[in-house]
This record gives sequence, C-alpha cells and structure tokens, in this order.
Amino acid sequence: MDNHKRRVVITGMGVVAPNGIGVDNFWDSLVHGRSGVRRITHFDASTYPCQVAAEVSDFDPTDYIDTKTAKRLDKFVHYSLVASSLAIKDAEIKVPYKDPYRIGVFLGTAIGGGETSEIQHTIFIEKGFKRIAPYTVFGISTHSASAAISETFLFKGPNTTISSGCNSGLDACYLAYNEILMGDADIMIVSGAEAPITPYIVSVFSACGVLSTQNGDPRTTVRPYDINASGMVLGEGGGTIVIEELNHAMKRGAKVYGEILGYSSINEAYVYGIETDTEPMAKAFKVALEKASLNPSVMSLK
Repeated sequence: MDNHKRRVVITGMGVVAPNGIGVDNFWDSLVHGRSGVRRITHFDASTYPCQVAAEVSDFDPTDYIDTKTAKRLDKFVHYSLVASSLAIKDAEIKVPYKDPYRIGVFLGTAIGGGETSEIQHTIFIEKGFKRIAPYTVFGISTHSASAAISETFLFKGPNTTISSGCNSGLDACYLAYNEILMGDADIMIVSGAEAPITPYIVSVFSACGVLSTQNGDPRTTVRPYDINASGMVLGEGGGTIVIEELNHAMKRGAKVYGEILGYSSINEAYVYGIETDTEPMAKAFKVALEKASLNPSVMSLK
C-alpha cells in the first residue's frame, strides 16, 4: 500500500448544538444569526458572576439511546453519541461494518463527565461510598464517549480520546486524519463533546476570570471582536464528522463534502485569559497552508 497517495475526505456530519440538533437545523441557525446563548436553566445561577451559557434545549437522549444505556452515561456522552449516530447515518455507513478493524473512533473533550463527577461526589460526601452509583466510572471517564461509540456501532479500529483544552476536537481530527494517511484505517469517526454547565464547573471558570459578567441580554454577552468584550461563556453539545480515504469513499459511492489538505498544531505557551500575541496563530495558518501546498491568495470564506 502506497500511503503517500492516500487522500482524506469528509463524508458525514452530525451535530447536537444549543442552536440546532442535526446539520440542517444547525446551519439554518448559523446563517440566520440565531444564538444559542441564553440564561442558565440547568441550575440556579442567579448569584453567579456569569449567569448565561449555551445550553442544548429540547433534547431527550432516550429519543436516540435506550433508557438503560442513557442512564449510565454522562451528558457529554449523550451529545457525542447522538452526533455520531447522525454523522454515521449521513455517511451511509452500513452497521455492522464489513471490516470493523478498519474503522476507528477519535474523540476530543476538555472536561469529560463533569456532571456525573459532580453529582456522585456530592452523594459520596453526604451519604458515603456505598451510595455511589455503580455506573459512575462510565460517566466520569473522558474516554467514555469514544468507547460508547465503538460499543454501539461495533467499530474495532483505533480508538483514542484527546484532552487538550478548547481545541481537543480539532486535535482529534488531525490525529485521526493521520491514521488514514498511514494506512491504519479507512474510515474514522471524529467527535468532540462537552457538557460543562454545572455549578462547580461554572464556578471554576468564573474564579479564573475568563467568563463574561455581562448578563443583561444573553444574545450580546459574547462579543469577541468588540471593544467592550468582557469574556466568554460556556457551551455544551457535540459534533462529529466522518473522514474517509478517498478511493474507499468513491468505491462505496459516498458523497464528499470536502477534502482535508493540511493541518497544524501550535502551542501558545500561555495558560489562560486573552492572549494578544497573534504570532502563534499566524504560524499555525502558515504551516497548514504549506502542508496543503496552497497559497494564501487562493483562500476564501465563500
């Protein structure tokens, strides 16, 4: 197998987001400027410095997952598993897959099962270890989402979870891309998911000063390019793409959304807050374009 000639394309997409479940609904919200940021409803945040977040609404995991499975999984796993189910359906991958060892799952998450951890820790403190739910380990582990996807769809290829902060999902994508380039897989399910809107996690982010305290109109709280920007807000949800070796996709008649031509991973060596040095970001763009053999002049947002 000549791995240097392998090309990687995107053949499926799925999303569970605060402003839309499913690619069509999500895209419609984006093009019409419908924000998913609203007042926090998951808990009483009226005394918190930041009282808004991007929560997923009108979502019942048991519409997609059996009740028993849903109960033992954290909310971030629900989001990733449903987004992956939608992406796999969009890619028209037949399950069980003919060669399960040639299809893998890479996932990115910064926090993992924060809600389960918080709930069960409270039970532990108040009632002791004997009252902790037996499924807790499946909820708190960062790898539980990638494991759930593989278990649900019987995919036995490479399976890895990446936790590298806000860019965990993108890092998972380029590592999965390399799995296909190196010939270790033909299809990779790439997902990213978070569910950080809990009392403790919101408190942690508030304590380090990165969350906005502009609680008036949730639609205008996040203003990254505004002179009056005061910070970010937390959001939850899951997004999944199916990436695939081009010839493999063509042989099975898959639709192709686009091709992955290059990537770059750059570390700013900065802990948190608003970094004003743009050099690392520019370097990342430059390296990605070089790997793709593209000139910046050909780039367009259209």
